Amino acid sequence: MDEDAEEPEDLFVPDRFEGLKDVGAGTLRSIIVPVDDALSAVARQFRSLTAARRGGLLLLRGDTGAGKSTFLDTIGLFLSGVSTEEIPAHADVSNVLAGLAPSDNQRVLVLGGREALGQVARDELEATLHAVNTFVRSEPGSKTLVVWPTNTDELTQQLAELGSELPDPEL
Repeated sequence: MDEDAEEPEDLFVPDRFEGLKDVGAGTLRSIIVPVDDALSAVARQFRSLTAARRGGLLLLRGDTGAGKSTFLDTIGLFLSGVSTEEIPAHADVSNVLAGLAPSDNQRVLVLGGREALGQVARDELEATLHAVNTFVRSEPGSKTLVVWPTNTDELTQQLAELGSELPDPEL
C-alpha cells in the first residue's frame, strides 16, 4: 500500500434502526422512507383524540422485523409536532404513567418489548390496560397515543378483547 494514500473511512451501515437513532433528522429523512398510509392513520387518530380531548390506545400488529419500532420512532420526522417516547419492557407501566407530566404536543408512547408476551397471565395484561385506560383519560395523557406493538395474532386479539371489556374509570 502506498504510504501517502489515505486510509478509507470506516463504513457505518447498521442493520437495525437503533444504530441510526443519533445521526440526526436530516440524515434520517434521507434514509427512512415515509409509510404514508400508516402516517395518515396516525394523523387521523390524533385528530380524533383532539376532538375527544383525551388520549387513546393503538394496537400495532406486524411481524418481527417488519419495521414497527422504526415506524414509531420516526413518526416525528413526518408528522410535525409529534414526539415518540418509550416505556421499556422492564419498567412498570403503571408507575411510569403515573409519573408522566402533560405534554404540550402530541406524543406517541410506545409500550416497548411487549410484542410477544407468550403466556403472560390475563390479569397482568388487564392491569396494564387499566393503567393505560386511566392515563389516556387524564390530563397528562390527553395528547398521548399509547401504542402497543404486537407480533402475534393471539396477543393482538387478547388485548383487543380485554380492551373492549374495560370499564370507564370515571364511573
